[in-house]
Amino acid sequence: MNVYHCPADTGYAVRVARALQERQIQPTLPALEGDPAELIAFHRRNLVDCDSVILCWGAASEVWARATSLELRNWRDLGRSKKFACRALVVGPPPGDRKSVFAQFGPRNEIDVVVDLSAADRPLPESLDALISAARAISP
Repeated sequence: MNVYHCPADTGYAVRVARALQERQIQPTLPALEGDPAELIAFHRRNLVDCDSVILCWGAASEVWARATSLELRNWRDLGRSKKFACRALVVGPPPGDRKSVFAQFGPRNEIDVVVDLSAADRPLPESLDALISAARAISP
């Protein structure tokens, strides 16, 4: 699973990745340092190669969450040969009104599963079971 996040959410994304490992899922984290063109190319390659994507939204802006989810809308435009098994959004702390709205009414043609953990200090492995099950159940 590709665990994508902005630099401000690195700590939370690492906690999500650890929780996934405890559930026997191998996470992949993005590169965040380097030449901007190389970072974009690496990100695009990860989107082509991964089976599932988790967007971790904690400290990032609402615009980041919306723009990043929009990127997942059309798998063909990314150069993929098949659909994602699962496109998930993990909403982390701090809680906020816009996060709550997006978690409830987010674009279902871009995000398959939303896990709202904004009130929890850290993601427990069992709190990610819904998205793990969805990733395994959704057939590309």
